[in-house]
Amino acid sequence: MPTAAGYARIHVSRVVSRLRFSEKVLLAYFAWSGLAAVAFQGTGAWPRIMTDAAAVILIVTFPAQAWAGGLGRVVRNWAPVTLTLPAYWQADVIGPAPFMASFDAPLVALDRLLRCDRIRDAIAASGWGLPLLLELAYLLIYVVPLAAAALVYVKQGDERLERFSSVFVLGTFAAYALLPFFPARSPLAFYFAQTHSAADSVRRLNLWLLDRGGLRESLPFPSGHIAAAAATSFAVYQALAGATMTARLLLAYTIVLSVATVYGRYHYAADVLAGWTISGAAALAVRHYHDGAARQAIRTPELCAQVRMSIK
Repeated sequence: MPTAAGYARIHVSRVVSRLRFSEKVLLAYFAWSGLAAVAFQGTGAWPRIMTDAAAVILIVTFPAQAWAGGLGRVVRNWAPVTLTLPAYWQADVIGPAPFMASFDAPLVALDRLLRCDRIRDAIAASGWGLPLLLELAYLLIYVVPLAAAALVYVKQGDERLERFSSVFVLGTFAAYALLPFFPARSPLAFYFAQTHSAADSVRRLNLWLLDRGGLRESLPFPSGHIAAAAATSFAVYQALAGATMTARLLLAYTIVLSVATVYGRYHYAADVLAGWTISGAAALAVRHYHDGAARQAIRTPELCAQVRMSIK
């Protein structure tokens, strides 16, 4: 006879099995965030720990009948994208892992190896147009994922929005989960980017947004901005089933954003490369998961028919 712990495991397993892929990622992230906050900061992070608990409770209620239609359905469909910012802030709650040493040196070394200073100087010397374009690209990251999700929803509906959300949250949240384990100071602590007057106002806005909504702890590696942008382009490619013009434009935007991120000294080159790598791996993982689920769905009727024949 199952023990109380056994019944609890069965119940948890049933709840998790009813969640969508993107919701399982959300559940894992916020559960990990709460546990990490307790481990790294103790009860001092209690208000934010309660935020993680509230997010977990919200997620596990999604499959309930009460969420089947109306407002509940809207909340469930859009939760993965709209919970991105709270998830980002939770990395600040956790802070750097206490057992990790500073990660500055290898990040600076790779910047020097790739001659990032020369690239920055060349961009600054090109005139006002390119610096302004790069600062605008950095500013747009706050709206691009939501706009891409809305486009997928309008074109394909709920089912493909879930495919988009799966790639987006796995790539983006995986980057957030790694932030506390690679503490380093932002390049903004060492350098000040050269900008032209036409780009100054946009840059000041970018810095203001980072100061108000960014992480108080210095956790630049990997770049959450690049992970989110790359995940968005890969997610649109999968959700719209092919290399559509929208996916190509988003990929081009992510490349421009990558240059903007290094030029503006918001991140090191290594942060950018890590963001691309994490989101690429997430896109492959989601494709493998959904392809496997599709093959299983095709085989299931055949297996049922074989069982019925064997019974006869």
